[in-house]
Amino acid sequence: MRNGQQLAEMERDMLEEHRKDLEALERLKRFLPKNGSAPARSPVSGLQPENTDGEFVDISNDLTEFLYQREV
Repeated sequence: MRNGQQLAEMERDMLEEHRKDLEALERLKRFLPKNGSAPARSPVSGLQPENTDGEFVDISNDLTEFLYQREV
């Protein structure tokens, strides 16, 4: 069992973390639209590798082969 001082320290630490979480939430809220009409899902962009012609490149097979080679 913890003594009173340890509990007070835990409470202080937890309140500080809670304060930080609330501040982070307020910062995130700045990016939400004011009218609440945000799309349910935003399109993912910038995550697909592209070749020089602007077409998407499938690198999954190359990466999978590389990973399997490294394990063997």
